[in-house]
Amino acid sequence: MLSLVRCLLNVLPENYTDDLIYTTIDRGNAHEKLNASPETIEAVQNGVPMPDGTVLTLEIYRDEVFSDIFVMEKRSDWGDQPTEKQNGDWRFQAYNVDRSLNTKRDVASCISCHASQERDDYIYTLDEMKTFQIKDIFHNKIKTRP
Repeated sequence: MLSLVRCLLNVLPENYTDDLIYTTIDRGNAHEKLNASPETIEAVQNGVPMPDGTVLTLEIYRDEVFSDIFVMEKRSDWGDQPTEKQNGDWRFQAYNVDRSLNTKRDVASCISCHASQERDDYIYTLDEMKTFQIKDIFHNKIKTRP
């Protein structure tokens, strides 16, 4: 059983920085770090769907200043919101850098954008997760965060 149930979207997972940065993306003045648990990466690399409770985080640095945190969480039974608030089993949430819930950020643009990635379980960086060298990280004990 994977130990992935850590988030209910109203509270940022306290230990998300323990996850691995499996890829980074640069868009204009924004540098983005994408995080996933080793269990999630291993599931993807073994051809298994990401399980219930999977949490993916995205840290955004604008002009080298930490500015935003976004979370995608996967659950098969949300039950509390209409399905237009999600993509498949995924829900999205925004947080401030102090880890508080960002109530000003409308995640509708996240939902809309990720809808185009249905074939990859709504994840833009699934290929990067598939090819991430997780064994090298553990064998060399490389730090994933400065």
